[in-house]
Amino acid sequence: MQGLITKIFILLFFLPLSLFAEEVPNLAYNKTIRSFETSGDINRVVDSSLAETGGRWNGDYSVVLHSINSSITIDFGEVQNFRAFLIQADNNDVYLVEGSSDGVNWHLFHRFLPLEGMQGLQIQHAEYQDPYSARYIRLRASHGDQAYSISEFQAFEIKPTEWFEHLDSNQTTLKRLLPTAMLTQERADLIKQGLCVLGLIVLVWTALLRILGRDEIHRKARNIVFILAGILAGVFWFNGFRFHFSGYVHHWDFYHYYIGAKYAPELGYNLIYDCGVVVDLEDGFSKAAEGRKYRNLRTNSIELIDHLTKNPRVCTDHFSKERWQEFKHDVVYFRDKMSRDRWQRLHLDHGFNGTPVWTILGYILSSTGPASDNQILWLAVIDSVLVSVMWLFVLWAFGWEAMCVGLLYWGTNYPARFWWTGGSFLRQDWLFWSVIGVCFLKKNFHTLAGFSLVYATLLRIFPGALLVPLFFKYLIDTIKQKSILPNPGQRRFAIGAIGGGVILVALSFLPSQDKDVWKGFIYNSKKHLETPLTNNMGLKTVTKFQFDHRARFAADDVQSDPFYDWKREQLETFQERKLIYFAIVLAFLFLLIKASCKNPDWVGAALGAGLVPIATELTCYYYSILAILGFLWIKQMRVGIILLVFSWLSYFIAEFWEPYDEHFVYISAVCVVMVFYFVYLFSQSKAPSLSSSNEMTE
Repeated sequence: MQGLITKIFILLFFLPLSLFAEEVPNLAYNKTIRSFETSGDINRVVDSSLAETGGRWNGDYSVVLHSINSSITIDFGEVQNFRAFLIQADNNDVYLVEGSSDGVNWHLFHRFLPLEGMQGLQIQHAEYQDPYSARYIRLRASHGDQAYSISEFQAFEIKPTEWFEHLDSNQTTLKRLLPTAMLTQERADLIKQGLCVLGLIVLVWTALLRILGRDEIHRKARNIVFILAGILAGVFWFNGFRFHFSGYVHHWDFYHYYIGAKYAPELGYNLIYDCGVVVDLEDGFSKAAEGRKYRNLRTNSIELIDHLTKNPRVCTDHFSKERWQEFKHDVVYFRDKMSRDRWQRLHLDHGFNGTPVWTILGYILSSTGPASDNQILWLAVIDSVLVSVMWLFVLWAFGWEAMCVGLLYWGTNYPARFWWTGGSFLRQDWLFWSVIGVCFLKKNFHTLAGFSLVYATLLRIFPGALLVPLFFKYLIDTIKQKSILPNPGQRRFAIGAIGGGVILVALSFLPSQDKDVWKGFIYNSKKHLETPLTNNMGLKTVTKFQFDHRARFAADDVQSDPFYDWKREQLETFQERKLIYFAIVLAFLFLLIKASCKNPDWVGAALGAGLVPIATELTCYYYSILAILGFLWIKQMRVGIILLVFSWLSYFIAEFWEPYDEHFVYISAVCVVMVFYFVYLFSQSKAPSLSSSNEMTE
């Protein structure tokens, strides 16, 4: 039912645009076509049917150009005027559209450049005020990654008012509902900001009416608008079901967690890149070996692959023959999903960092068979199911208003967008367990709450921030009452937390079959924490920031790691300022403990989410945890209002200051102020109340 409602909302949202769209004929449809040095059915290029966006560059719908000398020529029968072109081609290359009246003398009409951040088959279009005239159109590649392909070309005499591409029969029903090119990343971002502002207006309006004691005024209309805004915000975390605009699966991120879990016994935390490179060398990528670099995860430094060329046994000795062949199959599967350049850049990332507890389920699920489109898709869908169920738990525990506040933040904030980890493998499980843990606390299911929050902590460590205020509250109660955990709910919580933790830690040794697996994880985590990243967030990120040493000025492309100097300066600056940092952390912790002692357990746990930006330095996409703060709406409405202001500001800041290291610092600074205010508000004996009418009795 929920899925049906969501599809109806999306249809209604885009229907007005559809009514004003103009259909114009594709002049290239079924025209005579010839090619030089290509493979594949060339008639596919002019059949007015698109392949799956983000699909394989050499799939069934593509014509492969063997070199920059290859070409595809379309004969329109007579000279035509062209004011618009559309092309679907492999994104990692430059494609030329040339025209000729006689088939001999050619003129460049347009040069299609790669789209930033996109992979696989991508759609682009170009428009011209003054028309180009030609009888023949020639398509060819000028340069790129030497893997060239075109799956569709369309030409128009009249510029379309909206670009409706005809979808291929293998597209889903929902994709048929949404014209492919109508919803771009830019439009999705604008819609998110609009939904955030809409939700904010309703919250402020509702708060003012409740202060005036006139909550009945337009209540039904306000509720409908707020529910619609909340649900649409949830839909637009998925970018309106356009996901990555190149498909659903995030192959880059998926590779790390799928391969890292499935081959944990052989790879540990250090060999995922070494062994991926060795597979390339065995498969004949040795021609590209000279000068190729990768990240050596033992030292976290970027190095040449020369030692792997000379001694591949550094990897193969860890595998049996059968497991090595399985590993090669899975690596090649992911390699074929990317361009050569992107594949090589993947090996410059920071490896697999799932905890041993995360690896329990990761190992079981990834081992259900060899990597295939079907298996990978089903595994990628798990996260979407988890977050959908998660919000139903919020509805059950906190009511629809708090759910919509949380959805509005989750779906419209800039740091934790779908772009980072959406469509990957078990990347939202920690959020699921964190949220339902707070839900169980709210409904007084303390044993389940203890298990859920400990599970979340053992999956990603930092969700332990939700446990910190509860620990100190229980400790203070124990001291005051001179009895260990005097409250029955506290005892049940401890049973769930300790019992669940012991079982999960015991099971965590099974996938890797390594008694030192936690030692390896701790070393790997320490290495990560000592490596500054441009998309890190938190108080520590703010503390380290130097305006005169921003990444765009400190980066040095001559070095093997262009950001080496910037990282070094970050670490040195923190050492100089760490006393200030720890003083602020202690001040926050004092207010957090005070607030926790004065409020129900679930409030303390929710406020614990605010400890994440204060006491940890994490990559931006983990800031989805702040959605938990939205549940505090049922205690203080101003929390919901401020949280949505922060969500909108995060997009505004990101658009105003483009470089990652800059806008994430400024977003972090706003976030730190926000969570400090929240703990201060709840630490007061009689905090001024703007309570929701839906607040439940404790």
